Amino acid sequence: MADALVSFLIKELVSVIKQEIEQEVRLVVGVEEEVKELKSTLETLQTVLKDAEHKQLMGKRKTRKWLNKLKIAAFEMEDVLDEWRTEIQRSQLETMAQAGDADGTRKEQVSSSLYSRITASKRTALRNDIASRIKDILETMDIIKTKSYDFKFITTKTSVEDSFTQDPVHSSPTINVEHDICGRDYDQQIILNELLGATKYQENEIISITGIAGIGKTTLAQLIFNHEKVRAHFQTHIWVSVSDPFDVVMVKKAIIREASINKPFDPQRWLALNTIPTDALALHALNTELVESIGDKKFLIVLDDVWTDDPDDWNHLKLFLADGAKGSRVLVTTQSESVASMAGPWEHQLNALSSHDSVSLLSRRAFRGAKKECEILKELSFEISLKCHGLPLALSLIGGYLNQKISEDHWRHILESEIWEFYVFHQQGLLNPAFLLSYDGLSAPLKNCFAYCALFQKDHKIAKHSLIRLWMAQGFLNSTNNETKEPELVGEEYFDELVDRSFFQYYSGVNDGDKVYYKMHDLTHQFVEFLTFDYHYTCCFDHSVYNEPDVCPSSFHGLIDLCDNIRTIRSTSNGAPQSFGSLPSDLIHHLRCVRVMELEDMGITRLPAEIDQLIHLRYLNLSQNENLDELPDSFCNLINLQTLNLSFCASLEKLPKEIGRLINLRNLDIEATSLEYLPKGIQGWKSLQTLSSFIVSCANEGCSMDELSYLNHLQGCIKIDGLGRLKSATEAGGSELHKKNQLSQVWLEFDTGEEISSEDELQEPDQQNSEAQGSLMESVLEALQPHQNLEVLTITNYLGFSFPSSISNVKALRSLVISSCPNCTELPVIGQLPFLEALKISYLQNLEHIGVEIYGDNRCATAAVAFPKLTVLNIESNPNLKVWEIMNPQVHVTEIMPYVTSITLMENRNIIALPALGTLPSLEYLTVWNLHKLTSINPEFYGIGCDTLSRGGRASSLKLFPRLLHLEIGEMPELEVMDMGVILGGGIGKGTDISVMPCLQLLRIGCCPKLKTMTFLSTALSSILNLSLHDLPNLEEFKFLDKEEEDSTLSLLPCLFDLELLNCDNLKSFPRHLPSLSRLSIQSCSSIHDLHLYIPISPNLTKLSLHIQPHFSLENIAHFKELESLCFSGLVHESLRFIPETLKTLRKLQFLTFENEDMCTEVGDWSILSHIPYICIGGEMIDPYQ
Repeated sequence: MADALVSFLIKELVSVIKQEIEQEVRLVVGVEEEVKELKSTLETLQTVLKDAEHKQLMGKRKTRKWLNKLKIAAFEMEDVLDEWRTEIQRSQLETMAQAGDADGTRKEQVSSSLYSRITASKRTALRNDIASRIKDILETMDIIKTKSYDFKFITTKTSVEDSFTQDPVHSSPTINVEHDICGRDYDQQIILNELLGATKYQENEIISITGIAGIGKTTLAQLIFNHEKVRAHFQTHIWVSVSDPFDVVMVKKAIIREASINKPFDPQRWLALNTIPTDALALHALNTELVESIGDKKFLIVLDDVWTDDPDDWNHLKLFLADGAKGSRVLVTTQSESVASMAGPWEHQLNALSSHDSVSLLSRRAFRGAKKECEILKELSFEISLKCHGLPLALSLIGGYLNQKISEDHWRHILESEIWEFYVFHQQGLLNPAFLLSYDGLSAPLKNCFAYCALFQKDHKIAKHSLIRLWMAQGFLNSTNNETKEPELVGEEYFDELVDRSFFQYYSGVNDGDKVYYKMHDLTHQFVEFLTFDYHYTCCFDHSVYNEPDVCPSSFHGLIDLCDNIRTIRSTSNGAPQSFGSLPSDLIHHLRCVRVMELEDMGITRLPAEIDQLIHLRYLNLSQNENLDELPDSFCNLINLQTLNLSFCASLEKLPKEIGRLINLRNLDIEATSLEYLPKGIQGWKSLQTLSSFIVSCANEGCSMDELSYLNHLQGCIKIDGLGRLKSATEAGGSELHKKNQLSQVWLEFDTGEEISSEDELQEPDQQNSEAQGSLMESVLEALQPHQNLEVLTITNYLGFSFPSSISNVKALRSLVISSCPNCTELPVIGQLPFLEALKISYLQNLEHIGVEIYGDNRCATAAVAFPKLTVLNIESNPNLKVWEIMNPQVHVTEIMPYVTSITLMENRNIIALPALGTLPSLEYLTVWNLHKLTSINPEFYGIGCDTLSRGGRASSLKLFPRLLHLEIGEMPELEVMDMGVILGGGIGKGTDISVMPCLQLLRIGCCPKLKTMTFLSTALSSILNLSLHDLPNLEEFKFLDKEEEDSTLSLLPCLFDLELLNCDNLKSFPRHLPSLSRLSIQSCSSIHDLHLYIPISPNLTKLSLHIQPHFSLENIAHFKELESLCFSGLVHESLRFIPETLKTLRKLQFLTFENEDMCTEVGDWSILSHIPYICIGGEMIDPYQ
């Protein structure tokens, strides 16, 4: 680490002096000789650093102490150089400001003169301080150089450029877990068989993978988690890193978050989840959330790195597993045999790789990109693999090191290294020599970058670009003298190299849209802690320990003793709300060296004016401090600041007007703030790489669209807010958006910023003004012209009447959202966009018809496929939409949406008929909800009579909805009949074999008050696992058209696992033979009196939930001998007195719940229920003996 730092100092020393000369600014005088001598001393020290760092890695304590002294002096020198360079930049800014003020008034001149005298005084003091500190540092460095002779270090001739030259990156690492696994085919198949097949133990089980650290448990679990059969088999896939200490509440919260990641963000639900206390009282609330999130789905949950063998923890986990749909699984990885036995009876032990598989994995990693493998290298790779003892992580690390240079000398040097014989004991155990050897082979900058990751907690999810910004803030990403790479590109190469060398691993468990995360293996984390155990320049603290009101005012002050020389300060918390208030000014004085401050969600309300004393600060994260309403004017003096995150600071209404002085700013995130404009002067942000939002302003203080044209390096995602405030298309064109071809996502928000009062809403709109405004917005949208490589486009609150043709020309578009465009009567031509995968159309009030125009009329005349890559389609909340056509004789296409898997049709209240969705070959998830005008399910919905069938002529077989898995239909107040008989009457020839929804696993029908009859073809529900019928008060029959249940041996629902009947008061008929039924919930169904008579043949019922009503009989519950969980809600009823006697024979019963505590007044002798481990009344556990 010291090698790169010293090299950087030599380079910076030369650079700063050169910059002084070029800018004609002489800040430091009288120490020219000292500077030359210091440069010479640093160059001498640089020649011994490689050997010194090698020796300290081998456990030489005195060498380590010597290096630490050198690092302390080097950091002090780095601070001095940074202050020197910063003052040069400030001098440049002042010169520019004075040039701009040359024509100012007399008052401004007097003010400027006074400011200049004050600045000159400060500069003199700074000049003297820097000169004095340079002399002190030179003295210290001379002592360190003299001491180095005692160690007899081996000298190495190394130039500055050599120290900064990184190991060659052969290619960007591919995110492919299979690349890092070898010899596990048998293990994988065994576990897949257990996950996907029937199990002899129980319906929903926990499967454990055990083995020592580094043996490949997590890698194997990732391979299985991402296996195509697993992705297809389970509806929900969740990965949670558990680690130690185990907290069942936190685990359940993590599961809920992962299950909700693709749902619309609900702030209230998010806040409620985060404020649930982490104690036993929270479990009942979390269980309710879990059932809501995953209860009706067949899920796979991976719990990675579990250590708890507490029976109570496992009982809680097994309870929510029982709530999952049939076939749900939990896959556990653990090093502990006792944990595996506690989890369940099924365990798979991972052993070390065989010698053959070891050399295969090592060779695969080592020879990547090599044109050939010579025999001598194959022999060496075999010998090296033996030293790794079959440990996949060690083999991957060494393989990555070998790959850096495919030569016999390099490989033999590794084989014969003395490090193989050196083992380090560190806290939690023995460190494998492979870590030491692989780390020793990193270039100096990579060593710095890797060691810095010690600031992360175990199992921390590492976001690539966030870490690169942290490295950049610490000055780790400096290119050589011969390069002009942007630091972000250097960081990309460093990060990819560490992934390639297996120091970071792809974290496939995170389900967060397009974001990619990485993590360090536990052994890697232990190793980086060993490297930095005496590194005292990072302060990480859990601010949740300061959450008590009487502690908060002094909580920051408690850190002051830790903060001298701190370069990174980082807070962590358990998600509970914080209330720190103002950041103390005396703390600022102790943070003079800080470069990174992560103060997320700490309840900070104010920053002191002294914040500008943090002249080294480059990275500041203030996100989620909801009550922070302003930044002090002095904030604008932080000219070294590179990254500023103010996202979700909801009270922040304005930025300081001199914010443009932050000339080194590269990343600004202002998402979800209350800012009304960006101040003028942002054209000075010429290095800006990411800007979350640009706000168009009507205020005089706000910047114009023209200033956006200066930000030529923007990349990633940007939201342009307030486009409705523009007065002309010329203003929009001034942004030169079409030239910013590194932007991948653009959100165009046409909000006008005008508040509409209740009185204004009652008045008739001014048609002339409305048309003028709409025409203006059309010209604005046309002038913006997104570039051709844009991947994601969102258009909202657009008042134009049509869309420009330029949208059809954005050929790289993958996602398109059109929302809240009230005047648009038709959609743009998008059917031929070759890469469009996701389309959402919502809140288009005047849209009445979706049909031919979306495909493009003439342009489709020769097209074979419309929407060739579309997978997700949402059409929501278009109140006047009446017709959605999928097939039309005017459309000359042979196929439409061949790969669409999910369609949501919601809140389109005027649709009178459903489109022909039954012929879509890949459709798996369909939601049809809140269509108020729909009275029946028309034949076209299934595909009967549509153009596709007529083209194919008569067929011997017909498949409708061939891959549909999940169907939800509801909120249709006029729907009276749901009859699949329309299929048979749709003109299909006799003898045609009809298959309807053969793969359907979940069916939910609800909130249809007029629906009386549901009639199905038997094939439609032959695979159904979950069936929910709710709020159907007039439903009387649920029957099959083509078959009748003649005797008790015939099952029309052979796979039904979970049945929910809620508020179906008139339901009198339901198929009775349900051999697979395991979960049954009956709530507010007044026609059901005797459960055993209603559903007599359900031998596998394990979970039963009943809402007690008058005349309800409970005596026959005893017939369900497999019952494990029983829940009562509803009325206090005399039949409850028979509960103890009824349940005493149910020896498998584990959970008994009474939702209403008053119900228990009727229960008789509780002691009879002593065989039931968990009894809950009104949300509280009780002891049946008391």
